Amino acid sequence: MRYHAHMAKQNFYEFFLPSKIPDRKSAASAVAAGSIAGFIMFSVFAVTSGILLVRQGSTLMSLITSIATVVMILVTVGTWKRIVAAPLAGLAVASVAIAWEISQGKIAAIVLIVPLMGGFWTAARGIAALKQLRRQGATQATPE
Repeated sequence: MRYHAHMAKQNFYEFFLPSKIPDRKSAASAVAAGSIAGFIMFSVFAVTSGILLVRQGSTLMSLITSIATVVMILVTVGTWKRIVAAPLAGLAVASVAIAWEISQGKIAAIVLIVPLMGGFWTAARGIAALKQLRRQGATQATPE
């Protein structure tokens, strides 16, 4: 049982923050990690926005969370479509959100660093790796 828990933890870290992305399969997995991170962020902002709108009506915080929800939809779709700017934007939003949560005394937000920040960083690396692999494939396919 102890070995299984260790492997699950190792697989979690390796999925969201792999040490290297050597091939197309790893790069696709990296893009998936960023898309999952984006979906998590979208879900959190959407639920928060809905709760704030119901409880408090239209406030500055509900407006901010609504905008963040839309941004995270764009980040998630953009990451899935392999637009490198999308996970970088997600990384910025995740950094701000985690820093804000910690500043509010919610230290537990630290556990979100690996799946969110790691996921977006990994997606950016994966997209770059896919582009590099595509370029290498194109140069190898051209006759000399």
